[in-house]
Amino acid sequence: RSIVRSYYIRKIVTDNAALSESQIKDWIIEHKLSIHATGRYVLWVIKLDDVAISQHVQDDRRLLHFAIANIMQEMLADKFDCEAVEMKNEQLVAIISSRESSELELSSIREKLANVQQVFSRMYKVSFSAAISNEVSRYSALTGEYNLCLQYLRYTLIFGKESIIESTMIQANMDNHFEASLPHELEKKLVESIKSQQTDLFEKTLDKIFHYIASLNYDYMSYMALQVFILMKNVIKEINDNRIVPLAIRLADTNQQIMNSQSLDSMRDILIDVYREINENKKSPEQERNEILIETIRDIIEQNYADINLNIQVIGDILRLSPEYIGKLFKRQQGIAIAEYINDVRLRQAVLYLEQGNYTINELIEKIGFGNRSNFFRLFKNKYGTTPKEYRTKKSIMS
Repeated sequence: RSIVRSYYIRKIVTDNAALSESQIKDWIIEHKLSIHATGRYVLWVIKLDDVAISQHVQDDRRLLHFAIANIMQEMLADKFDCEAVEMKNEQLVAIISSRESSELELSSIREKLANVQQVFSRMYKVSFSAAISNEVSRYSALTGEYNLCLQYLRYTLIFGKESIIESTMIQANMDNHFEASLPHELEKKLVESIKSQQTDLFEKTLDKIFHYIASLNYDYMSYMALQVFILMKNVIKEINDNRIVPLAIRLADTNQQIMNSQSLDSMRDILIDVYREINENKKSPEQERNEILIETIRDIIEQNYADINLNIQVIGDILRLSPEYIGKLFKRQQGIAIAEYINDVRLRQAVLYLEQGNYTINELIEKIGFGNRSNFFRLFKNKYGTTPKEYRTKKSIMS
């Protein structure tokens, strides 16, 4: 009986163009539907907010729809008839009808829907959004209103979770069929703010852009948010083209994150995060130059540690910089003097030769650039707590 009732309610909502008024009235009487035969009608189209419902399987969704329908019918029972049915698109539709031929009080209808939202959210810790149709006086108008409500619900992208959307709220958006493009002035300011790292300007400009996006037809909203992201990617590419060390920004899944967003606010937050990552990675020219210089000094030492004459003076000559300058810079950045770092690289290489080669200690000392045998023994024991010979013997026994 429940399945048959649901079938006829769906037909009234989605396919009444092929039905006569008398047919629909006969169905209402025959199946005892809670729809007033001569009243005026409003549709509620309800969808569970996807973020909240993602962990529920299909059976749980049906139970939650059943709960919403029960709460609605109880809260409307004093003044209205209400019949609800789950649609094939995983939404719940309610036909609200007055028991008199007088007009429905739409403000009262909206207030009751908000109360249903609150009760349901409090009881089940799940939220839903809804669209309210215009009031109609004939069954034949319900299908058109249902199709409009489906369009209204798409604008939860603007209003977010637990929104109640009426035609007056988004009529301007729906009427806006002009091809969307990002205003040139806003595009220019956004690029400027990223390059100059002006956070306030960036956020204010992004707010204006999303205010503009919120005025568009739904079909253009996600597209425009992606356009902003592509603009930011192009700025990052331009910055990297002029840098020796490129910015390492992780953007691989950002497109998908934007497309999967449930609201414009969440899209904006994603783009804010991209901007913050740019700033965190974007160092001043002096920082960048110092990092490159330190890395160059390390490379020179790694490649020339076997040279017995390698020292801070030689490195300074290679770089055409004062030994005092590079010495202070290296110590400040690395926490160790260049001479200590040279010895550290040589000792690490000595360990490799002890573990993998059959060199004598004298041969090993020569290969790693130590000119003083006693100095090598002293430094090796300070670092590893043992002599080179004992180290080799221990490693040989262990292997």
